[in-house]
Amino acid sequence: MVLACGGPTASRKPDAERPVFKTRADTELYFKNVRQIDYTLSAMSAAGMNKYSYQYGVAADSTRPQLHWVILHNWRQNEAYIWLEAHPFWGSWPQIAINWKDPATSKQGTFTLLKPNKEGYYQLATHIYKAVEAQHTLQVVQGGQNLPFLQEEKERQAFRKVMQDYYKLVGFP
Repeated sequence: MVLACGGPTASRKPDAERPVFKTRADTELYFKNVRQIDYTLSAMSAAGMNKYSYQYGVAADSTRPQLHWVILHNWRQNEAYIWLEAHPFWGSWPQIAINWKDPATSKQGTFTLLKPNKEGYYQLATHIYKAVEAQHTLQVVQGGQNLPFLQEEKERQAFRKVMQDYYKLVGFP
């Protein structure tokens, strides 16, 4: 069976450099009937969107770096976006840089939010997701310091769940 319209297929995995935003009726139905129960829904009627905030994340803590990811469903365009909400730790909207390190190989690098838009958020979230899945250590660069980020398993699991739900909503297996 071949899927048309250039959407994700069973063999394709999320790629930070190739964002996918289109939803399909079947993926929307699955999300609304099965996964939505774990989210707080906020209607943004004027924008034609619904915002889904994961209910089981870690409590907000303004003394340490946290990124609060939400799923925006643009029902007018049949699209969904992984979106980053502001957090008190950051003050004004920051340049976000996250250092990663693979403890097994000592490889390391930095993920940077280049543009605070749907493509930029998708790229950053996908890079972080792949690093979390690979058990890399993560640190946020803030004021010249490297601060631990997504160190607790509860935080990692909440982030994983939001990303898995988002990926499924846009048609990844």
